[in-house]
Amino acid sequence: MARKRRKRQEPQLPDDSIHPTQERFQHDIIERARGGLARISTADNPPLRVMTQTMLDWYLIPRGNPPKPAITERQRSAGARLYAEWRAAGCEPGVTGSYEARADRSHDMTEHQADMRQRVTKALRAVGSPEHQILIHVCLCDLPAGEWAVARGIRQKSYGMVALKQALDKLERHYSTRHRKHRA
Repeated sequence: MARKRRKRQEPQLPDDSIHPTQERFQHDIIERARGGLARISTADNPPLRVMTQTMLDWYLIPRGNPPKPAITERQRSAGARLYAEWRAAGCEPGVTGSYEARADRSHDMTEHQADMRQRVTKALRAVGSPEHQILIHVCLCDLPAGEWAVARGIRQKSYGMVALKQALDKLERHYSTRHRKHRA
């Protein structure tokens, strides 16, 4: 008597991807991701990726007539690098509170955190005193450049964008010259 062969079934991976809500579709730009996350995606249905997670991402979107982004990709990547180093330094405020009183947290820093803090300080010093404030406002606190201008008593919100572009240019120059020094 012959046995019936069972069809071998492909293992089903759990769909643990997060599906955006209607509100997310209304307020953000969402694209299909290319590459990465292969565990979740299939050939027919790649995962979605929010393209506008930070203010720098918003400023990179072409607007106006003719459509033109407010900042360049190099400027955005310089601001993103500053944020990454700032976060690696442990400077981002904690989400949870603590009842433990601490006046100085520098004793708890690792070598890596101390190095990252020095890098952030050098980058902000390279940008200069008046312009580094807008980098902190936009890149690190993720607030609009127009709000920075209004908070400084400047009537034109567009000045915030001009100041941000200048500060990001200086930051990008700092990172590019630093990169050339390390390669040499």
